Amino acid sequence: KEVNLIAKKISNKSSLTLKIGKKAFYDQAEMKIVDAYNYASDVMIKNMMETDSEEGIKAFIEKRKPKWN
Repeated sequence: KEVNLIAKKISNKSSLTLKIGKKAFYDQAEMKIVDAYNYASDVMIKNMMETDSEEGIKAFIEKRKPKWN
């Protein structure tokens, strides 16, 4: 039951953001800590430039559910 609740929460998130985050998680596992932090910073900047990020922020401000691309 709890697993289904967690899966439901994840499925409501932006698939693009999840894809970017999952890739970054696995990519930085092999990096030195300094390189991993720099890489994560670059990934966050890239993520913030995506339209889903803009939609998420706008939906939060407007207190509504986001409409992901």
